This record gives sequence, structure tokens and C-alpha cells, in this order.
Amino acid sequence: MTPTSKNLVRRLNEQNVLQHVFNNSPISRAQVSKDLKLNKVTVSQVVMTLIDQHFITEVGEAESSRRGGRKPVMLRFNAQLGYTVAFDVGVEYVDMMVNYLDGRIAHFKRFEALGLSIMERLDLMNTQLTQQIGFPETERGLVGIAVAVHAVIFNGQVLDSPFVKMAPSTVLDYFTARVNVPVVIENEANLAAVCQRDFANTTVSNQITISIHKGIGAGIIINGKLYRGMDGRAGEIGRSLVFDAKQNEYCKIESLCSEDAIIDQVRTVKGNAALDRRSVLSLYDAKDPDVLEIMERFCRLTAVLMHNVANAYAPTEIILNSAMIATRPALFTMIKEEFSGMRDNVGTIKLAYDVDHAVLLGGCSLCVHQALDLGALTLRLSAS
Repeated sequence: MTPTSKNLVRRLNEQNVLQHVFNNSPISRAQVSKDLKLNKVTVSQVVMTLIDQHFITEVGEAESSRRGGRKPVMLRFNAQLGYTVAFDVGVEYVDMMVNYLDGRIAHFKRFEALGLSIMERLDLMNTQLTQQIGFPETERGLVGIAVAVHAVIFNGQVLDSPFVKMAPSTVLDYFTARVNVPVVIENEANLAAVCQRDFANTTVSNQITISIHKGIGAGIIINGKLYRGMDGRAGEIGRSLVFDAKQNEYCKIESLCSEDAIIDQVRTVKGNAALDRRSVLSLYDAKDPDVLEIMERFCRLTAVLMHNVANAYAPTEIILNSAMIATRPALFTMIKEEFSGMRDNVGTIKLAYDVDHAVLLGGCSLCVHQALDLGALTLRLSAS
């Protein structure tokens, strides 16, 4: 075996051992050796390297086996080695979350941002990174930043941002000039899908997460990996065309059944431009007939969208990431009933894991994978 091959094998062993300890802490060296089918000497050498690098710590002894003998020393991933910071750049807000390396939430804060330019939002975010209020004390400090943008993203470039205007490299250039850690720029629907994959304790490797907010987008997981498509444009399902009988023309489906579209429809039928999401839901709870009709159409169109997605990708699971649906179980039930009436093989329909924080948690996961140099290896994270 050449020196290059030996180095590659050693690195692969380090990645596999670190992943296994991360996902199964606390665990003994012997169990790691058995699970990964690596000899005990190799595992011991790899573990010592990871301990020296502070990725793994020894946390005491387990109970000895029935046959007696030495009690095995248990290993645990060092989640407090550093922390990640994720931002969600919404239209009316900027959300910030700080996480330990196992996904646990250390700090969260929302900032009102309606009317702020992209540079004003970036300055706000940088101020938080500089002040570090609420940030935890860790050995290495900040190890990665993720920025979620409601836009088409490809290789860190913002190609199409319909809600918050910015140049392609604005966000990436801003942070790379100010911080010395990796910066991930990603589409918010993709991050919601990553959260579902890594935080929801699932073994499903093919799933679609449909995010319904100001617009509609999908994060697509195929064989456990995020699928972005050409130029990062996969998942732009809100731009699918449907025929609007009322207008007698084709239109984007998100113009009919995004959360913003629903609010606009209620404002129009009620003649009240001041209505917001909360007041619309209050009218729904009060069984206002106009709002009930609008919501029924919303559920029907959402089911149509899911049906088309299911036909195109045949996922094992379809996950709905929508605060409106999550807070009104009757809407979720109606959508499932509409969907099941359209097809025989329904599959599994779920609400997203932690709707309020899914995007930020997905950003945390991408940062952790990068900080640990684990590529596409599966990690099981937990927000609590």
C-alpha cells in the first residue's frame, strides 16, 4: 500500500469512528470496533488521535460484562468543543440561532427587519457575531456560519432573490471579509429538508420537505443527500403552473396557496388590508364562511402540489413545513384527506420537525458536517 493510500485509509477510519461516536455516545472502543468491523488496535489508534484533537472525550467506565474483567472506558463526542451560528434572512425578520456541535440550542433571537436593505441586515448579523451576547463559552468558539436566504442559491451565490434584493455574491463576500470560519449560504427550503433528515431521528433516505411561507419551495433528499439540481434550482415548485378558473389563465401555484396568498385573499374578500396572519387564523377559528372557503381551496391546492411532487420524485415521505398548518391540525387533516383521494399509494405525510426553527437547525447541521470534515456522512443531531 502506498503512503497516499495509507493516509486515505487512515482518514476514512477517522471519519467513520468520529461519526459512530457522534451518533452513539457514550460508547466503548470495543463496541466501535465491533460495529465498524475494524480491529481493536486500529480503533484505539484512531480514538487517541481524536482525543488529542479534542473531538472525543473519555467519560468514565461502563458496567463490566457478566464474565467480569476490566470495565470499558466510555467515549463521548465533545459537543462543547465549539458552536455554530445560523441566520435566517426573512422578509420581515432576521432570526439567529447558536448551537453546540451536537445540535443543542444555546441561544435564539429574532430581530425585526422589515424595510431593511440587505446591507443593513448583514450589519445587524455581524454586530451579533461581534458582541456575542448569549453565546456559550467553548474551547474553539465559532466554527461555522450558515445563512439561509429565501432565494435560489448555487455555490454560495444568490442567483434569484425575489423577496430581499441582493447581488449574487453580497452575502458570501460580506462574511468572508470579516470572519475566519467557513460560511454556508443555502436556500431556506433546502435547510428545512436537511433539518428533517438530521434532527427528526429518521432512517428514511428519500423525502421531500415542502415549505409554505411567503412563497413555496421544496427541499429534496435523495438517497440521503440534498439534491440541488442545475444551478441550485431544484425544488422551485411554487413556480409550477396551474389554471386559475377565476382569472381564466395559468398562474404560479404559490400565487394561490402560499401563506401570503391566503392572507391577500382574505384581505380582499373582507375589504380590510390591515389583516395579518394572526387575524386571518382568528377568523378561521371563528368559522368565518369566507375564510373557511379560502382555506378549503388552500388545502385542495396544497394536496394537488403534493400529488405532483409525489409523481415526479416518488418520495417515501412528504413533510409539510408551514406554521399555519402546524398550528391548525384541522388543515393538516384536510390536506391529507384531499391527497389520499388523489392517489392509491399515499406514503407517509408528516409535519416538519420544529417548524419554528427548522431552517436554522438545518444550517447548524451543514456547519457541523463541515467543521468535523464529515462530508455527506449521516449525523444524528438533537436540538435539546
